[in-house]
Amino acid sequence: MEARIERFNEPVLAESNGDAAVQGTSNDAAVSRDSAARLGYITDPFIHNFVRQPQRRPPLINRGTFCRFHGIQNALRQFSAANDTEPKQVVVLGAGLDTSFFILQAEQLLQSVRYFEIDFEEITSKKASTMYRKRQLRALLPEDVKV
Repeated sequence: MEARIERFNEPVLAESNGDAAVQGTSNDAAVSRDSAARLGYITDPFIHNFVRQPQRRPPLINRGTFCRFHGIQNALRQFSAANDTEPKQVVVLGAGLDTSFFILQAEQLLQSVRYFEIDFEEITSKKASTMYRKRQLRALLPEDVKV
């Protein structure tokens, strides 16, 4: 039996409330990454495209963003640079508004890598819309990209 929650006189499944909370972390992470980029903790020339209302985060959040960003970037760079003959692919689950694809693509580090991002439809729709509206992002998309 599914729990139901009444909100604005409209029944909403309890599960969707949990999904909304998870989806909200996408925007929060993007704002944190934008804050870190604006303050010089990281170099991400693409994140500003996904943030409507920039906010300055506390130093502890910026340092955490720095650690996460560089850890993931280093792992992706090592993986893409590995000199093996096997085809490579990256699958990012819960990708949110992450810009790693654009950073690596701009540096031409994804030549032999297939890159997939998976998330809720609402998040991927927002991201796709932004990618197609912003020339800076659209220019980095491969011709065969599928959203």
